[in-house]
Amino acid sequence: MDFRFLTIESQQQGVTAFIAVVLFQMLFVFVQWGLHRRIDYLYYLIYLFTVILYSISLYRDVLYIAQYFPLGEWLLKINLYSLSLFSVFFYFRFQRSFLELPLHHPELNVLVKRLEKFLLFYCIIAPLLVVLHVDDTILFSFFLAMVSFTILASVYIVSKFIKTKIPLEQFSIIGAVFIIIGSLLTVALSLQGQQSVYISVNPHLPLLLCVLAELFTFTTGLTYKSYLIEKAKAKSEQDLLIAEQERQRVEIQFLKMRNDISKNLHDELGSSLSLARLLIKQVNTNNLNGSNKFVDNSVVMIDEAIASLYQIIKNLKDDSVKPYNCVEAINQMIAMLKPINSVAIQFQHNIKENELPVFINEQLSRIILELINNTLKHANASKILIEIFKNDEIINVKYVDDGVGVNMEKCNLGNGLKNIAERVNDFEGTLQYLSTEGKGFSVSIEFDHDIKLKKVKTA
Repeated sequence: MDFRFLTIESQQQGVTAFIAVVLFQMLFVFVQWGLHRRIDYLYYLIYLFTVILYSISLYRDVLYIAQYFPLGEWLLKINLYSLSLFSVFFYFRFQRSFLELPLHHPELNVLVKRLEKFLLFYCIIAPLLVVLHVDDTILFSFFLAMVSFTILASVYIVSKFIKTKIPLEQFSIIGAVFIIIGSLLTVALSLQGQQSVYISVNPHLPLLLCVLAELFTFTTGLTYKSYLIEKAKAKSEQDLLIAEQERQRVEIQFLKMRNDISKNLHDELGSSLSLARLLIKQVNTNNLNGSNKFVDNSVVMIDEAIASLYQIIKNLKDDSVKPYNCVEAINQMIAMLKPINSVAIQFQHNIKENELPVFINEQLSRIILELINNTLKHANASKILIEIFKNDEIINVKYVDDGVGVNMEKCNLGNGLKNIAERVNDFEGTLQYLSTEGKGFSVSIEFDHDIKLKKVKTA
């Protein structure tokens, strides 16, 4: 398309449409910045703002009116010669942060930082040259040289990413290529018979179109990065749940092993030592010659061994190592999830410490953890309510979230919910799922406090 043959009206309409799109993009990026508070989004916001200021100066009416104000022409020149490259400065800042160049490409990061300093120096010097009434030809030549240098540096940087297979880098580089192409076309058109660069709209149209293409590419890349952030967050939550389950498993195994050792020491070794003591004393009693010093010493040694044995048993049963407690486990899980998850978890109970049998503590905590895991993974919920109440000898457990819910008639239970059903069956409890699409998910469990396991599963 030959942009020189576009009417003034169509050019003005095009600039207006461009500004509207950029404003919408600013709103989108502002929302993302509010959600994630990332500095690269802030850099991009500033970049878009400078692009709008640059675009406003392309209006013929603005150019016409500006000449009647004392500082109008100065401001337009500063906008063209300084602010246009100031936007490039923030674009480089954004790309360096967005792609995490200090971490992944330290050598390129050093180059881009130097280029940023060079651009910033130019953006400070250019307004001074305008104020000093430096000839327009010199100003334009200086500006053109700076633009050409920036384009060449950008081409070199982009070339380093040509073979990249990282999607996030691919999005950024494609957007940068659009900017480079638009800049080259604008420079070329500006050099073709334009008398005054900042008075003509025509040369800038390719750049505006390429900026729009870059905005679309960036939006796609931003959406992808938000997906990566949410994926990493979900993985972190899953890892925490797995780590907590593993900690509980190890703790239960340790307690079981400790109790087994204590029991065996008491029942087997303790009994054997006591029997040996009685036998030796009996031998000493039946000794016709009276007291036997060797036997007496053996009895003393056995007495000391028995005393040491029972001290070991006492230490193994020391209350400093608390037995497994599902209430404490659930509270710990809620505390671990609070800093990294936006779901509000409320836990209510009337269960006293160590009130529940050990096997119920273990099974019940695993059930609650599995339900929390399912909610975080699938429900997109904002609130979770957990209740464990004892009424006489009946334990009532209630779990409710306000997520997307499911159609229970069409729903196939996954492994997690099947495991929950098996655990409830182990202590002869009753289980009920209640859910409607769009209205959350709830679980109700009821069992006898004194029930015995039909089969004890190993952790």
